[in-house]
Amino acid sequence: MGYRRLANGRWRGPFGRSVVTLLTLTALLGASLGPAAGPAGAATDVGYQDGSYSGSAPTGREPQSKLWINDGIWWASMYSSTAGAVDIHRLDWATQTWIDTGVRIDERSKSAADTLWDGSKLYVVTGISDQSLSCSPSTSGDLSIRMLRYSYDTGFPVTIATAGVQSVAIAKDNTGVIWATWGYPSGSHGNVFVTHSTSDTAHYATPFVLPLSGVTTMECADYSAIVAYGGNIGVMWSNQVESGLYFGIHVDGAADGAWTRSTALSGTGWADNHVNVKSLQADASGQVFAATKTSLNGDQCPPSSQNAQQPLIVLVFMDGTGAWQRRTFSTAQDCESRPLVLLDPDDRQLYLFATQPAPNSSYGSGGSIMYKQTSLDNPNFASGPGTPFIQLASNPKINNVSGTKQTVNGTSGLVVLAADDSTHHYVHNAIPIGGGGSGDTTPPIITARSPASGASGVGTSNVVSATFSEAMAPATVNGSTFTLTDTTTSTSIPASVSYNGTSLTATLSPNAALSPSHSFSARIQGGAGGVTDLAGNPMASDSTWSFTTSAYGQIFSDGFESGTFAAWTLVRTGGDGTATVVPGNVASGTYAARFTESATKTSFAYARTTLSADQTELTISSDIDLATQGSSGSVPLLRLFDAGGTRRFSLDRQNTSGTLVFTDGAGTVTLGGSLP
Repeated sequence: MGYRRLANGRWRGPFGRSVVTLLTLTALLGASLGPAAGPAGAATDVGYQDGSYSGSAPTGREPQSKLWINDGIWWASMYSSTAGAVDIHRLDWATQTWIDTGVRIDERSKSAADTLWDGSKLYVVTGISDQSLSCSPSTSGDLSIRMLRYSYDTGFPVTIATAGVQSVAIAKDNTGVIWATWGYPSGSHGNVFVTHSTSDTAHYATPFVLPLSGVTTMECADYSAIVAYGGNIGVMWSNQVESGLYFGIHVDGAADGAWTRSTALSGTGWADNHVNVKSLQADASGQVFAATKTSLNGDQCPPSSQNAQQPLIVLVFMDGTGAWQRRTFSTAQDCESRPLVLLDPDDRQLYLFATQPAPNSSYGSGGSIMYKQTSLDNPNFASGPGTPFIQLASNPKINNVSGTKQTVNGTSGLVVLAADDSTHHYVHNAIPIGGGGSGDTTPPIITARSPASGASGVGTSNVVSATFSEAMAPATVNGSTFTLTDTTTSTSIPASVSYNGTSLTATLSPNAALSPSHSFSARIQGGAGGVTDLAGNPMASDSTWSFTTSAYGQIFSDGFESGTFAAWTLVRTGGDGTATVVPGNVASGTYAARFTESATKTSFAYARTTLSADQTELTISSDIDLATQGSSGSVPLLRLFDAGGTRRFSLDRQNTSGTLVFTDGAGTVTLGGSLP
């Protein structure tokens, strides 16, 4: 099978995208009590919607890679709705669109591919993805597992097996042998099958079961993945029956039966069939890196309170001694699934991605693609679900993120592809990494400001933000490059600055006196020594904008960073109720308030503040994490009283259902939202 050579020119940039940032305007009354359990609601669009597809999960499964990089250009195996088949697509970085090259991968629309670019040729293995996850796979139609090679020669595709499989994956060892693996049931359990090329990459050995313990006792839904590293081929597979994640090792050139086994994870609940594996050759940080999911959430989202802090998405990696290390990416309360790991050895960075479900959805159902970035030499992840990497209001069920088997760097940038089975659209996002693109010389600009320049009548906000035209160097954004001034009183307003890869967010001090009807100016320093992009290009000049507050100012707020209830007028407890300020499990900062009570009638706990003056309008905001609920009745979350002590309204949460109920003098209204 011939094809047009993929290496035609080198991408020169620029990296970048424009993302609209939404501003929340609040006059804060209430407390910051920690992140809500379970999935968070979507806010800002991040990423791009692509073409449509038929069927489901075209970017699954975890062991497979749908993308590859050649000569600085990103390519993908994607369904073509025009051709009704799977074709090679090329990413136009400038427009962030995928272009169908017309080069066919598989005429079977439901086939799933794993791709491998070895530096001179493209290898693709395709199979009919069996979505049933059962011990009775498909038996009808063309179920051939095909090996394809794209170059200037012929003789492909080659059928290497015939079976309807969940996932088939490939790797190439140091001797040039192509290996493939897949899981296939035998009776009521699964098996790990492998095969490899023989005289050349057009001829393959008869598939055989991996000759190791823990292979023939798998669940039928368990996966196998494959990777080449340090003169070896490694096959990783999950065994949910034995609660183990195992790794089979074959030295390049050894006999087919010569395998050894090591254990990456073991223990009740530690195994699940979500496995994505990458490797580095002879690197001091480690050789094999795998992103996987556990079952420690009890297969529940949200999980029970006793499981909420259990590791759910984890990174395991083989260190230089051959031992396995483990790091927690996110916990059961984050409800994430289907992880992907990518490696940047040039800049010594590791990227891990996972799906976080949409609000009030079960894990695995799709929502947003989240990610975290950490040091390759000392991987450690901050708590929480991560930062949105692909999140689109037009595609509410984004899932099954896929990337490349190759390492990434500042020249290639980073691209991941996902899909939404509710809209049947591909989605993706692309960002610069490391030192940025070699041809990127365009000075960055600010594309959006909140509040907008010249705005008037806006409510007082504790957040000022600016969105850049491309990714910026975090150290320059987080440095002393942002100032906020009350121009009415000629005083500076303190703010803590953070950068999420797209936007600067300046959060004002909770005690900042934002006077009503005052004018403010916000300034981000450009020029030499100011804010720079990843390629080191500074903003051409300072960016300054002005806005005016409305007649309403900030009345009260407390993030509990004092470590006490000092900001509150009154704190009361009764019976066995408790009111404490504790570190950890916070939406931001270090501390949060924790209130507990029991079913005992005399048990209660609350904090109260007295407002300085009557108010005709209030905006109230808080972050609430409900750790444990009662078996009946409801619990008040917020109450407002007038000066005479009469309750004017109450916001209650009903136990068991989580439904929110609003009550005032006119009656009771059940709200559309709930608190898991």
